[in-house]
Amino acid sequence: GLPLYRRALAVLGEEGTRSEALELELLLGSGRPKAVLQAVRQLVQKEQWERALEAGLTLGPSSPLLRSEIFKLLLAEFARHRRLDAHLPLLCRLCPPDLAPAELLLLLRTHLPDDSDSPTPFPEPGTEPPLTVGLLKTLLEQTGAQGRPSGPILSLYEDILWDPGTPPPTPPRGPMTTLQASDHSGLEAWAPSGQGLCVT
Repeated sequence: GLPLYRRALAVLGEEGTRSEALELELLLGSGRPKAVLQAVRQLVQKEQWERALEAGLTLGPSSPLLRSEIFKLLLAEFARHRRLDAHLPLLCRLCPPDLAPAELLLLLRTHLPDDSDSPTPFPEPGTEPPLTVGLLKTLLEQTGAQGRPSGPILSLYEDILWDPGTPPPTPPRGPMTTLQASDHSGLEAWAPSGQGLCVT
């Protein structure tokens, strides 16, 4: 009654004695959600980011829930350190299409490291730089790539994502009011246009 990949792993021997590469291949090739997730966790521990991302991308639309779990697992690593930054395009491709910008920010906030010290504009020498808005912009744009909703704005961030980038048109100005002579009694009369001006 055991799944085929578990029987194959049992033939290979006890955990720790069998080949890790062969174990990963069996887990990834099994197609079982728990096995694939276990393999991705092992790849994350070994910091084999590209292979972990490719494992999620190869699932395709057949396992959207598993693909979403792999994305959340890798997003947590993306929030904790900067070693996944080079693979950001693959992480964007793995992003679930129904994920809203607010949900993405909430997931990132959950896994951000706690800063006990007061924040500084630049990281200390030898320390890892923090997550920046520039890196988040690509992911936030990916969450809104399916098209702007036709209804009312449901997220606090959707108006930012869909900003056309141009300012609104300037409202028309009202008629110019003429200056009253009583308000400027101390000033010399202005000459009509095209003539010399009197300077007091």
